[in-house]
Amino acid sequence: MKVLVTGGIAGLGRAVAERLVRSGHEVVVTYRRDRAEVGEQSDGDLKKAWGLGAVRAVQCDAGSRQQVDRWLSREHDFDCWIHAVGPFRVTRTPLVDTAAGEWEELVAGNLHSAYWHARWLIPHMRGNRFGRVVTFGYPQIEGGMPWEGRGAYAGAKAGLLSFTRTLAAEEAPYGITVNMVCPGDIRDPFKEGAIVDARNQAGRLTAGSTPAGRPATGEDVARVVEFLCHPDSDMVTGSVIYVTGGVQYFPFTY
Repeated sequence: MKVLVTGGIAGLGRAVAERLVRSGHEVVVTYRRDRAEVGEQSDGDLKKAWGLGAVRAVQCDAGSRQQVDRWLSREHDFDCWIHAVGPFRVTRTPLVDTAAGEWEELVAGNLHSAYWHARWLIPHMRGNRFGRVVTFGYPQIEGGMPWEGRGAYAGAKAGLLSFTRTLAAEEAPYGITVNMVCPGDIRDPFKEGAIVDARNQAGRLTAGSTPAGRPATGEDVARVVEFLCHPDSDMVTGSVIYVTGGVQYFPFTY
């Protein structure tokens, strides 16, 4: 299958893209920054760096309707769409102190971007009577819990949850599933890390620790996404799947 992973050049998106390529899919990843900034000079370099074959990178700011339209008007024949893009700010800022530009960037990148892509990708999936869509959220997204200092991000993601479930209901008759995966507080280097590495660190870490006894990793997330892309996952739609090791049951610590 042909898969689009937005924000797939690094972090969790990269972990997902790598796993899907190794599973035999043709994968296109998008990224916002200039390619030189991310250390990739060509698709050949990207394949060499990842040790993978069927992968291609496209520079596109997912939060820009103009850039998304310009690219997807030429190429929108994807079977699966993993919307891993999602700008986040480490520094906490109260809602009313958030700069207007930062608010607009976080809402555009986390919420508007999904709509800009869906307008092009869903009609193709309808025509094929098959499609898989996965968006990304955060722990406790369903409870409407306040997330102090992260209001712009949390508000945009809460909107994305409603978007995800509405799209799931509307597109189910066309064989399209739409689900949200919610990773926990996955720290570097575990965003692109393996489960075995996290298990080796179990008991020696406090940051990013979980009730499960080890940090979550990009591989944990990628395995769930891989299942959601499978044709046999057709009865799973409109769902929120937490990949957190149980941290969604506790107050925010990040």
